[in-house]
Amino acid sequence: VLQIAKFLQDAHPRVRHASANCLGQLAIDHEPMFQKKYAKVLIPLLMKVICDTKFPRVQTHAAASLFNLTEYTEGKQLDEYVDPLINELLKVLKSSVRVVQEQMLTTIASISGRCPEKFSRHYPRIMSLVLNILTQAPTKQNANLRSRAMECAS
Repeated sequence: VLQIAKFLQDAHPRVRHASANCLGQLAIDHEPMFQKKYAKVLIPLLMKVICDTKFPRVQTHAAASLFNLTEYTEGKQLDEYVDPLINELLKVLKSSVRVVQEQMLTTIASISGRCPEKFSRHYPRIMSLVLNILTQAPTKQNANLRSRAMECAS
């Protein structure tokens, strides 16, 4: 796993994409052992990839991998990451293309479900963005974004 994680920092976006894909799949296939053993290492690495806005597809896949990781991680294990994760995910959410925004909302929803007490301080900011998405994106092409916003709100 650590060998695969090294490729999250590779210069080529396809290599970072493949690494994120592999780690996300491992997180699902080997939960909860995978999360217990590797969450502390992988969360910061995946966040770096998510914050790199040059390659939206890589960003989206890294966020999906983070979702897979956090979805099966115990809340106590995530507590120390909630504030930095939410802050970074919100920055990306505000300044990204639609497909990235959709995955950011899903990942935020996962974190909120795993750590509701730590997440509660971020709720007003997130709900403001979610309500903005729901009211400002009424077109058919934004239907998936709106559904992800509803998922995040609930």
